[in-house]
Amino acid sequence: DQYFDYLKENLKDGKGKKVKNLIAPSAFGINDLVVNGLVRSLVELNLTKTRLDQEGNTKNPFSEQVDLRVQEVTKTLNESIENLSNANQIILRKLKNRSDKLMASAKKLPSTERQLVNLNRLLQLNENIYLFLMEKRSSAAITKSSNTPDCKVIEPAMLSPMFPIAPNRKITYLMAILLGIFLPLGVFVFFDFIDDTIKDKEDVKSSTQIPIMGFIPESKRVNSYLTLSENPKSALAESFRIIRTNLSFFQKNASSYIILLTSTVAKEGKTFCAINLASSLAASGKKTVLLGFDLRKPQLHNYLEIENNEGVTNYLLGAKSLNEIIRPSKQENLFVVNAGPIPPNPAELIGTERTKKLMKELREQFDYIILDTPPVGLVTDALLLQQEADLSLYVIRQNYSKREFLNQANDLYSSGKIKNLSLVVNNVNKGSSYSYGYYEEETKSSGFNFFKAKTTKS
Repeated sequence: DQYFDYLKENLKDGKGKKVKNLIAPSAFGINDLVVNGLVRSLVELNLTKTRLDQEGNTKNPFSEQVDLRVQEVTKTLNESIENLSNANQIILRKLKNRSDKLMASAKKLPSTERQLVNLNRLLQLNENIYLFLMEKRSSAAITKSSNTPDCKVIEPAMLSPMFPIAPNRKITYLMAILLGIFLPLGVFVFFDFIDDTIKDKEDVKSSTQIPIMGFIPESKRVNSYLTLSENPKSALAESFRIIRTNLSFFQKNASSYIILLTSTVAKEGKTFCAINLASSLAASGKKTVLLGFDLRKPQLHNYLEIENNEGVTNYLLGAKSLNEIIRPSKQENLFVVNAGPIPPNPAELIGTERTKKLMKELREQFDYIILDTPPVGLVTDALLLQQEADLSLYVIRQNYSKREFLNQANDLYSSGKIKNLSLVVNNVNKGSSYSYGYYEEETKSSGFNFFKAKTTKS
């Protein structure tokens, strides 16, 4: 009856908030299948209703059906409880009558046996409650384990108040300093080791016995080819005046002088030197002619920006006379002869008697004849022309020409293949040779231009 009162008290809650915590009838020894089934159905329906409310499905038709079903089950359960209560009252009355009879009989039993019977009855009741609570505990443990994360912090990390264990700052800073010093130093040493170009004029002096005619300093005006006319007070212009002065030691008393300029490979500055040397000689009052004798890849007309329709090639072929190929320039005493069209056989054309005749005619008309020839390290044209030259200038370029180029020049000098050979060192760093700031800085001049210059030196 106490359990039925317990059920009635919980069923009075119209919203069923206490129903989900109902204790099963079997825990109290009630084995009625109808009541057990109704209680279980009522608990399940309330759990379903709670889940729908949590999901926001309060207006779902299924939720309304669940409410109706809860009402029906509650009503049926109340009727079943009432019927069972009435039946129990009848049974209790019968049992009471029997109890009275048994008590009367029990009074005749010893007191120890009566206590044993009471304890057995209490043991059975406590055992049933214990089994029910253990079942609930197992269900709660399963629910809890399903929500437990995979990772668990055993011990939180701790920061040392003095210094971190790693990395070691002293070792790191020391390694950084050593790498910052020795790594760039090693790179510089490596590149200096593999760099086989001529670095300064001391490399030239220590590697050859060939006389050095002069040093041409590095120019800031990379687009200038006419230094004397555009910037006559510059160190670059003065270097060509020094070469012009040094020529007197080789020329002696010769009335007409042929100077050949060549190099080992292209882009060492032989055309640049030829143009400015001719301009320097003309500025001194000497009648000078500049010949483009590079018949394979003529560049003189490109640097001076003039037409190359006719020139040395036309003369050697007998198509033009000397007077027809000579071009006067805007600079007094300076004349230019282009290379002309590129022939199919430059070496054979240079080796003809027409070349000797050309030189003879030029000697009759000019004080200086400057020959701009192909690189001697690539073709034989310069070796053929040096037979007609009084002096051969071999141009090498700092930080461009390789040291092995000097070996080739030494072979030509020692074997006598080129007579009266001298070196001209081009593009020398002015920091070592012109460090006193005596000459004016090379700025754009407003003076007259011999020919408009191009930007690439060869």
